[in-house]
Amino acid sequence: MRFKKHGPLLLSLLLILSLLASCDKAIPDYFAYRSTDFTATLEGNIGGRDFLCDVQCRGGDLEKLVFRAPDALTGLTITSDKEGLVVEKDGLRAEFSPDQLTGLLLPARLLLLEGAGLRSVQKIPEGLLLSVSVAAVSSPVSVTLASNGFPAVISCDEISFRVSMAENTNG
Repeated sequence: MRFKKHGPLLLSLLLILSLLASCDKAIPDYFAYRSTDFTATLEGNIGGRDFLCDVQCRGGDLEKLVFRAPDALTGLTITSDKEGLVVEKDGLRAEFSPDQLTGLLLPARLLLLEGAGLRSVQKIPEGLLLSVSVAAVSSPVSVTLASNGFPAVISCDEISFRVSMAENTNG
């Protein structure tokens, strides 16, 4: 008779305790690569134009971006310093704020997933497919994470690119 009276309450309490215990499990950090020092080559299309660039990142920040294509941008180098960004091409040098170079920086901003919010995770044969929201673009961003933890493909309505030669350069 006692179990019938207190049984539902006891079962509810056990259910709540088991849910709380499962909350202690760590959520994987899908963006852990961002805090490392790494280099990568990005090849893709932005606004109907193909591009190829090399990126160096240190501790989650862009350190250097060098375009290798298209021809008009080949050799254009963007480096970060304490005051902003330095752009160099064909012996010319100029300083800019990041807001002035949003289009040129879009591949790096998406690679670093600046301001990203995780929407969903799906396991696929290539690794993991993440859907994220990123402040730099208006559409959802799809990120395929390879087994090494680095993005292999990043795409959205505005841009899509493959990431190759991504490697951790921490000592």
